Amino acid sequence: METFRWTPLKHRAAFLLATEPKKYYQIADMLGVTVQTLWNWRQHNEFSKEVKRISDAETRAWLKNHARY
Repeated sequence: METFRWTPLKHRAAFLLATEPKKYYQIADMLGVTVQTLWNWRQHNEFSKEVKRISDAETRAWLKNHARY
């Protein structure tokens, strides 16, 4: 597998995958890339870790804002 290099488009893709309740083809269309490209990026460990990091951070923020004490 080739070396993964971050670009602004890949950062946007990671954010959308982590935060948008959309299907791959919808996110790919939003970004102007193919579903295959999105899937290829997702196969890189670094990209998948970033998607998870963003998702976890968004979940923590949501829970903090909606917590009832």
